[in-house]
Amino acid sequence: MNTVFAQEYLATKVGNLLTKNSALSVVFESAIVPDWSSGKIRFNKVFVSRRPKLSHSFTKGTQKEAIQRTELALSERLLVNREDFDDGNYTQYDLAIDQLDISLSFTKWLNGKGILDEISINGMRGVVDRTHVVWKIGDDPRNYKNVHQPGDFEISKFAMHDVLFTLYQPNGFRPFLVSIFNCELPQLRKHWLFYDILNANNMSGTYDNSLFTIHRKFNVENLSLSATPTSPHSSSGSAWKRVTRFRVDNLNVDHLNAGMEGPFGWITEGQVDMIGDVLLPDKEADASQLTEILTEIGDRLFKEAQRHSLIPVPKKPAATDIDPDKYFIMDFFLRLHNV
Repeated sequence: MNTVFAQEYLATKVGNLLTKNSALSVVFESAIVPDWSSGKIRFNKVFVSRRPKLSHSFTKGTQKEAIQRTELALSERLLVNREDFDDGNYTQYDLAIDQLDISLSFTKWLNGKGILDEISINGMRGVVDRTHVVWKIGDDPRNYKNVHQPGDFEISKFAMHDVLFTLYQPNGFRPFLVSIFNCELPQLRKHWLFYDILNANNMSGTYDNSLFTIHRKFNVENLSLSATPTSPHSSSGSAWKRVTRFRVDNLNVDHLNAGMEGPFGWITEGQVDMIGDVLLPDKEADASQLTEILTEIGDRLFKEAQRHSLIPVPKKPAATDIDPDKYFIMDFFLRLHNV
């Protein structure tokens, strides 16, 4: 059997397995298996699309042909009434990838954790379209949580480099560019996406021309809160050994106050600098506990936003009363300038 044919045949079969229960349409120009024993497959010139008119598939072809099919599907959307077209109330995208490396783990597959083990993406361009996302009045975001199902991917290592795409937001918000220079995650799971991003080793890029970084911060003694021997910030015997720092510089204020009523919505120009330290328990996250915490935070924010008042600072528990298995800490600093 021809080696190239065998590699591409295997890549197609694996790709169909990966996209079987998804809405993805994937086209690749070539595939290489550098080492059969390693379980790694490299796809070159890949095009990934998620649109209502495109059925899931994983085929060999050219990026140019794939883009033309996507443009045809989008043109059909413009020719029919919105009521007659499945607009897809979810994030849609069309992305061209220069190189996609994946490794497989059949042990994980047998354990119901998906067959993917590691993923590396290099050189991605395209469009991420959220204009179709519509929230019903009184709807609860918790209705759309990713509930774990056997076979959902649990990637052991995720890396991404040289990414640039245009993001289209709902409600007529202006389109803007998002770039990711470098992204390294120790793991990425479908039902814990946000939590795993909080645990990023490092991530940097630009959001609407504003530099952002996410990285692990080990020198907890420099945090704004006091570091006493019994404090959760203490380096000795602390359960919060992992600190993630977020930083965004010169973000346009309309990303925060677009469509808002009240004084904050009156600001028409200005930039925001944000720094946030997130302290996570060192042990594996407990789904029920973390969900309860986020639900409580969300309910407080929603109630306060309805009253158009400032969110009161809750009474801080004593350091000796903090159970690291039930808390994670978020410490944010924001500054407005050129308002």
